[in-house]
Amino acid sequence: MLPSGKSLFLAALLAAVTIFAPFIAYAGVTVVYPKSTHTVNVNTSPPIVFAQGADYAEANSGGFASAFSLVDNDAAFTLTLSALSGGSVTIDKYANLVADASIDTFKAQVGTAVAGTLDAAEISMLKIRLWTGGSAPTADNSAGVCAVLDLESALDTESATTCDGAQTVFVQVVYTLATGSAGSSTVAVRPSSIVFA
Repeated sequence: MLPSGKSLFLAALLAAVTIFAPFIAYAGVTVVYPKSTHTVNVNTSPPIVFAQGADYAEANSGGFASAFSLVDNDAAFTLTLSALSGGSVTIDKYANLVADASIDTFKAQVGTAVAGTLDAAEISMLKIRLWTGGSAPTADNSAGVCAVLDLESALDTESATTCDGAQTVFVQVVYTLATGSAGSSTVAVRPSSIVFA
């Protein structure tokens, strides 16, 4: 769904406003794969990698996402969501997360809590859902959702549930900003509690 409750005309208008008015609100989400003593050669052969999702291009052309940037040989990506000055956006397949056969299960964890000029009152919702299956989730308990992470949570907060490895998991981004919001925030998210088969 892009954007939720907004017409294509309004989306195009918001994109234009974003270009000419940089003070407009946006939320930045950075996904980081943690280097650790438990993962050998993470830079050259990471067991979990990210790729640009099927809905990324549409989000980008609508002004809701900036350039897609991979880090650590695809083990991480940087995502910036452009602004609505109030309103909601859901990007169902912003990124794909692929775990190889060595991964049994994993969770998601907040690596850096919300930092920036958007305050809690301006961010009504900022979360990711990790999901599999044919239909994109519309709620945290939708079929196919294996983990949910509230990106406003404190540092080191981890998803309560796990995703199975050796399959493609889609990353859905959902955010809602209060009317008149302005500024930016960055959140780091990483795979965690990785169990090797």
